[in-house]
Amino acid sequence: MERVILFIKGMLIGVGNIIPGVSGGTVAVMAGVYDELIGAITLKWKVLKKNLQFLILLGLGMAVGIFAFSGVLSYLFENFPMPTSFAFMGLIIGSLPDIAKRAAKSGYAPRYLLPMGIAIGVMAVIAFVKPDSAAMKIGALSVSNFFLLFFAGLIAAVSMIVPGISGSFVLLVIGLYEPILHAVAKLNIPLLIPVVLGAAVGILGGAKVIDYLLHHYTRATYFAILGLVAGSLLVLYPGFTVNLNGLISLLCLVLAALVSYLLTVLDKKSSEVQEVTVAKKDPEA
Repeated sequence: MERVILFIKGMLIGVGNIIPGVSGGTVAVMAGVYDELIGAITLKWKVLKKNLQFLILLGLGMAVGIFAFSGVLSYLFENFPMPTSFAFMGLIIGSLPDIAKRAAKSGYAPRYLLPMGIAIGVMAVIAFVKPDSAAMKIGALSVSNFFLLFFAGLIAAVSMIVPGISGSFVLLVIGLYEPILHAVAKLNIPLLIPVVLGAAVGILGGAKVIDYLLHHYTRATYFAILGLVAGSLLVLYPGFTVNLNGLISLLCLVLAALVSYLLTVLDKKSSEVQEVTVAKKDPEA
């Protein structure tokens, strides 16, 4: 059952990565696997071997989430933008109490409000950035296109693992979201190779930096993550109209928040039961 839950969490992270404005890192924090994921992304064989099953299950789930739900989510955002955005906002709101508890777990001091405030400020700035609707045109692979796509993959990957910042949104801003999405849909391998290479460098490098911050500046980093996740609501907010669509959107927000909150509670209880079971099996642990 634990493996199935991990696979589903991977699917949700994958879904989060393909929606402009939604961060896969945010979903990972909401799902309670962010720390473990960041710590597992490494080139050290001993650490990699220890976390191999975790990474495989999460990775497979992400792949399924990206390929299976991209069409569905595209349809929902195109035809029901407000209810869909409000539903995602609800999922984030429902997870905030658990994230706040984790941030304050090892102690609280007023100075930790500074990184949280800066993080919310960054998200507020991003919320007011309007992506360029004119996408770049990329035909056959050339040397200049190779480096352009490599750079796009790198910055998108770094953005993807930082909670609150959407890699898809960053690609939209620089005009490369549509060309890369088209390359994925058409399985244009020559164009995808530099993107994948850039993403690999971005994920490994970004994860190393975040892992360092989590170990050396734990509380400040957690409060910054809390700010990024809370601030992502500003990016997702699509506006509001007082009509039936607005009422449905509010209902979606409340229901999604309840579901998200209940899932965090159930996940916490499941983890506690597992810890007790392990302790009983190994009393000396």
